[in-house]
Amino acid sequence: MTQQDIPLDLLAVEQDLARELLCSICLQLLNNPRQCQNGHLFCFSCITSSLQERPVCPQCRIPILSSSSLSRNIFAENRMQNMQIHCKFAFKFNEDPLSRDPNGCQEIILFKDLSSHCKLCQYQPVVCPNDASCTPVRKNLLPQHLKNCPFRMTTCSYCHSELRFHKLEIHLPECPKFPLSCAHCKIKLTRQEMQGHSPNCPEEVIECAYKAQGCHSMVLRKDIEKHLKDEVGSHILLINSHFNERIDMLANQFKPLKEPNLLKEPVLQKPDVQVNWVIKNVSVLSSSSELLLSNNFVFDGFIWSLGVFPNGSSVPKHLSVILYVDKSSLKGREVSLDFSIKIIHPTRPNISIAREYSKKFPVPDQDGWGDSYETLNRLFSLGYLKNDTLEIESDISVKKIMFRV
Repeated sequence: MTQQDIPLDLLAVEQDLARELLCSICLQLLNNPRQCQNGHLFCFSCITSSLQERPVCPQCRIPILSSSSLSRNIFAENRMQNMQIHCKFAFKFNEDPLSRDPNGCQEIILFKDLSSHCKLCQYQPVVCPNDASCTPVRKNLLPQHLKNCPFRMTTCSYCHSELRFHKLEIHLPECPKFPLSCAHCKIKLTRQEMQGHSPNCPEEVIECAYKAQGCHSMVLRKDIEKHLKDEVGSHILLINSHFNERIDMLANQFKPLKEPNLLKEPVLQKPDVQVNWVIKNVSVLSSSSELLLSNNFVFDGFIWSLGVFPNGSSVPKHLSVILYVDKSSLKGREVSLDFSIKIIHPTRPNISIAREYSKKFPVPDQDGWGDSYETLNRLFSLGYLKNDTLEIESDISVKKIMFRV
């Protein structure tokens, strides 16, 4: 309940007097009171509306021709005008039921002075000039509020940007001029400067560049050149050992070529591999955006699997089917394939949807290769999802295996 909605009878200091001056129709303080011949009091507007429906006094039922025939009650008017009341701004804002506010207006005034008093009252609520969404504040407290208002403008003490005070807490963790301390060398730099310093801090402990070949030394960045110079002999031995291991691995996997002029990459003639994957309860997957993988299958020493995105990967909502290779099974090799992916129609195999590919694995920056097909709703309407089941078939032929040295 706002201050403007407070019934006037609740403002009366003497509640017994206020009850004597209530309109018999609206049950609130009389407004421009009128009385019937028997002395019953009503607001002029209330009795006018009542007489339009029935031309009698609502209390004693005495006939009344019109509201203009009713007389004023000077005694009641004077009592009302001189009745003591509280200021509307003595109560807390927007509370129901009303409760007195110790910080509100404490002045007791005459009813006739209410309007003029409210216009000048220093306790009336005002809108914060910083932002209309800020909490209303009493007029006399506005100067103090403006000093602490969360919407007041302030300046970042580091980058000198102007922003609302309540956004300062969000700004500081991102401020480019905010001071930070390097975790390695303890130097004080701004956040912007730290972005260039962190990858090059001389006091950071880093791995040796020959870790892959077997050097497990951890060295300060500033000492890495000295380490590489001092350990050049041991690094050469590690590199030599590393390449000997690779050569041994190659020798164990391939027989020597009989003729020196043949291609360096062995060409393997392998029979085609056919994989059939049946996916049940497809309707459950219709709202999923996650990758669903088949069981792994192995051939030629490589680990493969088929995967589907029910709601698409590159084309939204379109079923995507992809052939994946477990990169750990490649062991430094590349394999070239001819393969196909087919969406099988359960009753009309001749209209199955097939795509053919020639691809080298591993695929750069990707884990597999495939394409987008139809949406699940479209496949259902065309009869591909019989008994809520989707069947995918893939024929795979290995064309070439090469070692990357």
